[in-house]
Amino acid sequence: MSRSRKSRYQETLLQWIWDMQQFEHRNLKTVCGKALVVEDPGSLNPGKGPDFLHARLKAGEMVWHGDVEIHDAEREWVQHNHHRDTRYDTVVLHVFLRGGNFIPRTSDGFKPYRLNLTGYIRQPLYRILIQKEANEVLPCSGNLTFISEKAFEQQLIKVHHEYFEYKVESLLSDYPSGKKLSAAWKAAVITGIYKTLGISDNRDAMAQLSRRLTEAGSYPEAFDEFLEYVISLADTENKSVWKSTGMRPSARPSKRIRQAAAYHYQIQNMIFREFASNGVRTWDMITNRIQKQYLPGKQMQEILKITVFLPALYLLGDLLFSESLKHESKTLWLNSKFRLPKKILDPFQKSGFPLQNNQQNPGLAHQLKRYCWQRNCHQCEVFKKSIHS
Repeated sequence: MSRSRKSRYQETLLQWIWDMQQFEHRNLKTVCGKALVVEDPGSLNPGKGPDFLHARLKAGEMVWHGDVEIHDAEREWVQHNHHRDTRYDTVVLHVFLRGGNFIPRTSDGFKPYRLNLTGYIRQPLYRILIQKEANEVLPCSGNLTFISEKAFEQQLIKVHHEYFEYKVESLLSDYPSGKKLSAAWKAAVITGIYKTLGISDNRDAMAQLSRRLTEAGSYPEAFDEFLEYVISLADTENKSVWKSTGMRPSARPSKRIRQAAAYHYQIQNMIFREFASNGVRTWDMITNRIQKQYLPGKQMQEILKITVFLPALYLLGDLLFSESLKHESKTLWLNSKFRLPKKILDPFQKSGFPLQNNQQNPGLAHQLKRYCWQRNCHQCEVFKKSIHS
């Protein structure tokens, strides 16, 4: 799911609350006033249909066996067309956070019981749930009195490891398995370079350009001719896919395409065994062969090295059964430090997180993009600490 500026959480967090039963059960009542006992919340459904299957609930004096559907707003029952979908005819309870006078019905006319969780969720968790996600503040920004610095440190260690694995998997997704190992690995690295230089507005367009170059197979031998070839191929793309409005001159596609082509040319022409024998030193060899006018700034060079090349070397070590390559690249990643972009640091700093120098590693970007912005708070150590404080 793409990053969004919604004032409410994604359904996954509400599903976690139901699955873990993170609410007060005493005096639990349905909207219609029936005493409700959750004897079995059901099993989370990984496929299509109701969120939880085979639940057992006691409403009043009657025990119900059926499914449970979870929504942020009650009206999403109709917005998601559940009232026309026979898969939801087995729902006996509709759980939601924001209600109204809406009464859901299944396709056969049955009216499930309704449970509004507001009022049953503990205050630390509820404060996080209703926290609006402003442009510059994290969802838990108003709850930092409940958060220990230790939990934040634990979370950053966790995401720093996770981000490395994420980057290796990302390279694998661009690994053309039909090619021989050396060509396929180089293609994955080159696509990673193009995508990173395209961040953020031109990431997809740069990835597509790289794939078209990979499909072409053969290239001009001289760099100047190769550069012209790459530029001409980029020019044949739909002009609307390239975004340059509001960008710094150094980040515009005309500049980034040339930089990507320079790295592409040097990686493509590097003898494959050099990567295995020289490891991380190969990066400096590549950089030193690129003319200065085609090199990005120092910060971007470091980002490319750490977030593309180190995971690529780990992948190469995996492919070649080289523990030394894997160890070298992972160790350097774990000890890597570079100046993170302001847009990564600002949300943490403005939300009151104490960022020490040793915490400003690539994992912080992973935390922001795949935990905070995607509202995966229930998987975060900071969140777990805050709701149990």
